[in-house]
Amino acid sequence: MTPFWRRPIWILGHLVALTAVLVFVRCGIWQIDRLHQKQARNRLIAERSDGPAVDINTVAVGEARYRRVTVHGTFDDADHVVIRNRAFEGTNGLHLVTPFVRDDGSVLLVLRGWIGTNDPPPPSPSGKLTIEGLLLQTQTRRFGPKDPPTGRLAILNRLDVARIAQQLPGRDVYPLFLQLTKPAPPKDVEPNIVDPPARDEGPHRSYAVQWFLFTAVVLVGYPFLMRRRAREEREARQSESESATAG
Repeated sequence: MTPFWRRPIWILGHLVALTAVLVFVRCGIWQIDRLHQKQARNRLIAERSDGPAVDINTVAVGEARYRRVTVHGTFDDADHVVIRNRAFEGTNGLHLVTPFVRDDGSVLLVLRGWIGTNDPPPPSPSGKLTIEGLLLQTQTRRFGPKDPPTGRLAILNRLDVARIAQQLPGRDVYPLFLQLTKPAPPKDVEPNIVDPPARDEGPHRSYAVQWFLFTAVVLVGYPFLMRRRAREEREARQSESESATAG
């Protein structure tokens, strides 16, 4: 008689259990990798943004992300754009982005802050200014709607530096954007300054624990199921044997 664990249905069960273990372990490792990436990102933010701001001209572009910098120049309200579907204190609205013309004529896109969906963009401070903020990398599409690749857009789905630069022909646009921190408007006056990037580690640690717990459930539960099935098989054979002897 073929042992139960070698029957086709159980061979399929072995494969399913093995696949589940491999998938759960891989998902757990992936979550740990994501946790390490978040931790590395948080360390980089702390190294570059905690402390006094430095002049943007002293920062190499390759090392500029998350750097707190000061910039001299003037705002150009004629070419501002807004980014849709941005939340502030639980309310949906827009991010207001205005070109800032530096003293050398190049342009830095500045995320001035959040405004309500139906609110008109408030004018920028006029004249020569020194502003301060964090340099952040362009926003890329992971999911959601795409912006048209051509044409002039007043509203975009994300702060895509290269896409906005298309609307500023002949200008040298800095490859990162500045999230403004100073000068900040008075409290409750738009645009509201946007919070800096969060430094939390996210749910990756707890997710990793969950995936490894799922792995343990399969590694413990499946052999337990097989032992119970083996016991049932022995009891059934013993019962058949006793019945045959009695007959």
